[in-house]
Amino acid sequence: MTQTNKDILALNVVRLLKAQRKRLQDLAQEAGISKSVVSEIVNLKSNPTLETIEKIAEALGVSVIELLSAESAQQAPKGYEIVTALVDKFCAAQIRVWEAAAKSRLKG
Repeated sequence: MTQTNKDILALNVVRLLKAQRKRLQDLAQEAGISKSVVSEIVNLKSNPTLETIEKIAEALGVSVIELLSAESAQQAPKGYEIVTALVDKFCAAQIRVWEAAAKSRLKG
């Protein structure tokens, strides 16, 4: 499926908000725009002006190019890979514990 510029912008805004642990209202306040404008952008209901995109990029600490980059939209938030690896290890360890418990019940 082809992504539109609106899709890419929305994905990047959401990705950056999550990575920076910010809410829509935080971004709106820092960018000097209304929360409804930010909401419309992430919900694909508006075509923001370049000025609005510049304000959002500045508030998120990225360039306009990064904010509109399809490659950036595909990136996982920082630390995602580490958390995923830790969860995988925990799950594997938990399965080993359950298997050992099941074997001991069968023997006993």
